[in-house]
Amino acid sequence: MGEQINIIIASDEQYLCHATITIISILSNTKSKSIMFYFLDEGIGKENREYIEWEVNKLNGNIKFINIDKEIFSKFYISGHIRQSAYYRLIAPNLLPVDAEKAIYVDSDLIVGDDIVKLFKENIDEYIIGAVEDSKQDLNRLKGLGINNQHYFNSGVLLINLIKWREANVTEKAFQFAIDNPAKLIYWDQDTLNAVLGGEWYQLDTKWNVQTVFFELEEYKKVCSNPSIIHFTTDIKPWHIYSEHPYRQLYLEYREKTRWNNISLINDRLLDRMSLGTKLIVFGTGNHAERIVGNLPFEVAYFVDNDERKYRTIFLDKLVNKPSSILSENKDNIAVIIASMYTKEIGNQLKKLGFEKDIHFFELHS
Repeated sequence: MGEQINIIIASDEQYLCHATITIISILSNTKSKSIMFYFLDEGIGKENREYIEWEVNKLNGNIKFINIDKEIFSKFYISGHIRQSAYYRLIAPNLLPVDAEKAIYVDSDLIVGDDIVKLFKENIDEYIIGAVEDSKQDLNRLKGLGINNQHYFNSGVLLINLIKWREANVTEKAFQFAIDNPAKLIYWDQDTLNAVLGGEWYQLDTKWNVQTVFFELEEYKKVCSNPSIIHFTTDIKPWHIYSEHPYRQLYLEYREKTRWNNISLINDRLLDRMSLGTKLIVFGTGNHAERIVGNLPFEVAYFVDNDERKYRTIFLDKLVNKPSSILSENKDNIAVIIASMYTKEIGNQLKKLGFEKDIHFFELHS
């Protein structure tokens, strides 16, 4: 069968569809029958576990589920669309069999379009990890993380030398740094690993982690035309109805192969709500709002925004009101869509006004 190719992936129930797509893309692009997935599992139900196992076995792969107690990460800083599962990669190398010498960690928001065995065979004998450089970072911020050069990697794809990782106690050092330095962490686990490794890592070919921002930069034009791994790195993902990613269609084609192929990209509860002739209000007047409205099959009544300068102005041919204007509406007859990068904050704001998520307001940004 050949050398076992160890691949680590993590997910909770909410991201399970996307993690499954990542797994299917890996197995669909390799001839190897020695792929072993170590799935870091945050409470995935028995039925979903069996389904993923069926998909993996069907494509000649193997999988082992590893239960993760998320309370271990309760003190770790999270924000935005990031969940505690982002930090699971910090502990993953210590959960694999002791005789495993090498592994690949992959995020669950990417598609692999090349044979993953090629990446696994990269020589990193002298390094703890191999990774692809992240999009440009502020040099002063990197110095604050203890990184004295401009080399900062993206943690979404990691080729890990498990022997050196364990010898260097990377997991223990990363835990300590994350707990002690929450104010320094803008990019969560990624900042943590970069700080702990201090710029000492092997730089992989960019094709193994082609990040969303690369598609906007001329210097990455060639690699973007033939990426080995497409990583949907921004908070706008290909499953969002307003995504304009050039490889969104490829994601949807893989999704068609899963049990989630008939699930609407619009929140089902929102569809039910709007079927009653409900008035639609959009919270936000930026680029997110413009993309969302352009992909909605509903008419918008008006917009609201927290920016006082926008009150009583016109956005997309509709009036912009202050958030408190929603209070004059009959709650049973409206649906508020959050169309902003500040999804969590606006959600909390609406809750304080007495509105309930997935009843009165909806997030299309999750």
